[in-house]
Amino acid sequence: MKRAIYTLAFALLITGTTLVSCKQTTEEETIEANTDESEGTSVMVKSTTQNKEWEAFKISTDSTINRNEMRIAELKVRMKDSKKTIDSSYQNKVIQLEEKNQEMKMKLDNYKNDASENWDSFKTELNYDMNELGNALKDLTVDNKK
Repeated sequence: MKRAIYTLAFALLITGTTLVSCKQTTEEETIEANTDESEGTSVMVKSTTQNKEWEAFKISTDSTINRNEMRIAELKVRMKDSKKTIDSSYQNKVIQLEEKNQEMKMKLDNYKNDASENWDSFKTELNYDMNELGNALKDLTVDNKK
């Protein structure tokens, strides 16, 4: 009888220990899974926000590039229609501005919107270059002769 009681007690002890240890592991795994899921969700939200920001930036920059192309085309038409002789430095400036505008367009088209690229530095650099190009176009069209 003692042997049966000891065997039953031992079996209950082993079963209880197994159940308790399985329950703790399950709770720990659930906590880890929830943590991983929340991190994944925050990464996905950040990625979605970056994609929206990238699309808005790309549309804005494309329109600026197109506006610059139109200005450059107008300058070329003025040079051809002008009865005055246009000095070569003016023509060279127009050509340089056109090349710079094409370079900006290629830079924008070649940018891959992923984590390996540094988005903030790219955006800052491209905005700076676009502003410089816009200012150069404005300066070129101003008549400084008084």
